Amino acid sequence: TDNVIDRGGYEGAETTRDAMADEEVAKRLKTGGGGGGPADGPGQSAEADLVHAVRREPDVVEHRLKLASHYRKAGKLEEAAETTREALEISGGDAGIRENLEDIELDQLRGNLNLAKENIARNPEDDEAQQNIKAINSELLKREIEIFSTRVERYPNDLKLKFELGSRFVRIKKYPQAIPLFQVCVKDNRLEIGALTSLGKCFIAEKKGKLAKRQFEKAAESVSQLDQPDLYKEVHYWLARLLEEGGDRTTAEHHYTEVLAVDYEYKDALARMEGLSED
Repeated sequence: TDNVIDRGGYEGAETTRDAMADEEVAKRLKTGGGGGGPADGPGQSAEADLVHAVRREPDVVEHRLKLASHYRKAGKLEEAAETTREALEISGGDAGIRENLEDIELDQLRGNLNLAKENIARNPEDDEAQQNIKAINSELLKREIEIFSTRVERYPNDLKLKFELGSRFVRIKKYPQAIPLFQVCVKDNRLEIGALTSLGKCFIAEKKGKLAKRQFEKAAESVSQLDQPDLYKEVHYWLARLLEEGGDRTTAEHHYTEVLAVDYEYKDALARMEGLSED
């Protein structure tokens, strides 16, 4: 954003400056226009200083970005989104600022989802609340896929982004779209085990057992019980399932044992291992 900040003379600056009239400054500082409210003088609060910087130099994008960042950290997401939209307008549509706004909007959706979950926890029989959770979940997932798809095109070397996009495709059962993303992510040591595990499950869903088994075998070679306990259990469990299905009962039993040594109640691993022992 440095080039944006230094450029000056932005289109639309007048409209944004007008929006920051005295009453708007007062509203943002929760002063009610002055008298008896929180301190709003220079140096008396970080938020006050940031708001006054915007008012003093309304054409400087960086001031609004700092204020938006402050709002976001303070959990004031509505104010953060509004201030970032102003910065986006002044910048003439800077891509980096647009991404900031998208991230804040995702935060808002996630916050709404958490509130909806808290509501259903208090009222588990509330059908309307259940439908609300489904609707927010669906909207969040849709927006994440839109945003991550755009960013994967913009940052083709960002494998973490590809992993996140692949994970969202899995949630809507679009396995053919997820598979190539996970295959690329295997190149990153930090993502390798998670990517192999996700690949294995995608191949199971696509009824490609041999390919699935190969992914879990690779993952089992290096997954750490201490550092990645959840992945450790998942890798050994699904490998055991595939081995059992393929008739390799002895090796399947070994991998079920690996799971049970970490979590005795994991899925149906105990029942399956006992079934192998009895037959």
